[in-house]
Amino acid sequence: MASSDRDLFLQRLTDPRAVPILARNAIPVIGVFVFGWSVLEALAALFLDALSTLWVVGAVASYFGAKQFDYGETGVLDALHFSAGVLGIFLFVAGILTFALAVPMFMLLPVVLSADVDPWTLVTSGWLPRAFGLMVACQIPSFAQRIRVAQASGLPPEKLGLDGEIGFLLHRSIVLTAVGSSLAVFGAYGLPLLVIVAQTISAATEIMRDRYIGYLTASRHAPADAGAPPMTRAARLRRWRKRKRR
Repeated sequence: MASSDRDLFLQRLTDPRAVPILARNAIPVIGVFVFGWSVLEALAALFLDALSTLWVVGAVASYFGAKQFDYGETGVLDALHFSAGVLGIFLFVAGILTFALAVPMFMLLPVVLSADVDPWTLVTSGWLPRAFGLMVACQIPSFAQRIRVAQASGLPPEKLGLDGEIGFLLHRSIVLTAVGSSLAVFGAYGLPLLVIVAQTISAATEIMRDRYIGYLTASRHAPADAGAPPMTRAARLRRWRKRKRR
């Protein structure tokens, strides 16, 4: 990380908007080191964290997708139609995003298999709905901010960059699951390492989201001949003559 990026990261880290991000990413860490969560519970928390973030983006997309068919009527029936449209689009989008996230999460099966845990504890312990509800609550400020910014921009839904947001979240999930599956070799120490590494990467990339996406797409937007020396006048003339003969 360059010096300018480090300074920007420290500046954003002290911004009040970073508090919900840090709080949400601290939930699995507190669960493992304070409440003694098992491997399965910790991985479920990581999955729910990524899922809640994806659902927020999906909810924003659903809202503006339904807004395309809203003509400004203020009646109760019109409001119900709009709400039903938002809900229908969201259920469809959430189903696709959940499936897309579940596929890379299967890469963490070695970590689960390395620990002797009963999957039924996710249901009997009762922590699952509370943890997920808390993560969704931490996403509400982000959801409200996204709606305000998108409405102020006046851009159509397809130009809001929501596809880039989803790509960023899925890419980060794949990176986290790849790193997490490799930590299974540490045995009993794999879970603490997984939680610390995963939540650190998750919080840092979300705070520096624009820079992270910029680094990922830099090679795509770089010109193909960026490293080539400038063409001389004689070379340009020869190329022009060849094209003219064709």
